[in-house]
Amino acid sequence: MPQTRRDAEALDPALPESSGVHVSRRSSEPDRTELRALSPEVAQLVDAHEALQRRYADLLASAEALATLLDRVPWGLAVVRDQRLVATNAEARRLLESSALHHGLDGTLTSRDEPVRQSLYEIFDRIRSGDAELLGLSVPGPRRPIHLTVLANRPSDGSLLVVLVDPNRPVGCTPETYAQLYGLTQGEARVAHQLVLGRSPRDAAAELGIGVETVRTHVKNILPKVGCHRQVELVRR
Repeated sequence: MPQTRRDAEALDPALPESSGVHVSRRSSEPDRTELRALSPEVAQLVDAHEALQRRYADLLASAEALATLLDRVPWGLAVVRDQRLVATNAEARRLLESSALHHGLDGTLTSRDEPVRQSLYEIFDRIRSGDAELLGLSVPGPRRPIHLTVLANRPSDGSLLVVLVDPNRPVGCTPETYAQLYGLTQGEARVAHQLVLGRSPRDAAAELGIGVETVRTHVKNILPKVGCHRQVELVRR
């Protein structure tokens, strides 16, 4: 028993301190067999420890797979909590390095451009307070302004989802794709494409050379066709 205990001195947080049994992450099957033989209670603790290890490995593999998947998305995606970056994909990191946006030493999402910084903080405050569900902002980029959209991610913890779109980088879907998938008219598909790129109705109208009211009419027609009730759901989809 003393030898087994020395072999298992590396404490594992998966087991309670009060148990008096600490299983090394490097323990072999013979070691675990010896521990199980001590008593039914110890055997249960060892089994629970192994189950937690398997669960941890599964979660780690899932997280790595999800991170790889998100890195292939052509839009920048970032989760912000208390104005600090919690998670980013590869495109978001690229745009943070090449635009007026940047993260401070404490991880705060901010900007070197004073007007952009003030507008960004105002957007964060309005989304968190529930004053708006989705707000956008144009941020100076390397060639053309990038489009930043902020929407609530998890109201329970106050986190926000930030979507960054580089107009110089082609995205997977075209207006024609939206028209085929959802039965949209050509005008509706063009508006839907602009909204998914992160543009506000006013910006979309300017980009397409049409009136804002025309864009809003298209949005009303688009939502039921794609199974959404609000514009914010369209952007999420």
